[in-house]
Amino acid sequence: MYDEEYCQIQERAENEGCGIVEIVTHNRVERTYIDYDIDCGPQEFLEYLSGAEYVYTDSYHGVLFSIIFNKEFVVLTKDRSRNLRIQDILDRLCMRKTEEDYYKRDLQTDNLLKNEISNSMRFLKNCIDRRKRSETEV
Repeated sequence: MYDEEYCQIQERAENEGCGIVEIVTHNRVERTYIDYDIDCGPQEFLEYLSGAEYVYTDSYHGVLFSIIFNKEFVVLTKDRSRNLRIQDILDRLCMRKTEEDYYKRDLQTDNLLKNEISNSMRFLKNCIDRRKRSETEV
């Protein structure tokens, strides 16, 4: 992350009366106004995101779960086009930045997300059905 991004996060947190938790995946300069979690597992990650007022993330999974949990979020990468998975999900769900540079779901996103969920469920069901058929054939 860049200094101006940290400033934006700190300003938002102060204006909204929120705390800041950063999930640490590599060495970073520590800032006194941030709580750091250096041992965050999948359950804690999801708990942080589901309980967050706002999400600032540079990770694909941070973006995905922000969308699923219907959180306003900012993608923290100077060159977002280099992270093709993030770019792909934003494009697939037709997500555009608000005037404040946040992404948030709208009706179009909700409809596209429902369609993606249906496709995923159908895919998983087909995989399970194929597995069951192959087990009975043996």
